[in-house]
Amino acid sequence: MYCRPAIFVSYPIITIVFSRLLSISSRPLPLDAPSTRDAPQAHALHTLRALAHDAALAQETAPHLHDMLRSAVRGLGAPLWAVRNAALQLFGALAPRSVDFLLCCLCNY
Repeated sequence: MYCRPAIFVSYPIITIVFSRLLSISSRPLPLDAPSTRDAPQAHALHTLRALAHDAALAQETAPHLHDMLRSAVRGLGAPLWAVRNAALQLFGALAPRSVDFLLCCLCNY
């Protein structure tokens, strides 16, 4: 396996987008949230998943990997199915990247 050095390039717009999406995904759900409509938290988690899947953004998303994982794990306990589903999909997208990132970090030592 080829291990490239962990060089992170962060563009201001990427940082703003991730901070907004992570903020939206961590908002508490209202107790009377209708299950017939997708919550903003679910949309934010789905957008984070799409960003995590985009190979062109791999280096830009790497610094936010830990926060995205935390948001995915938090979403697994949500009372709404749409949020749990989005969180599970995000976790599924991040798990292989987390393992690859860990292996690359170990290869550099």
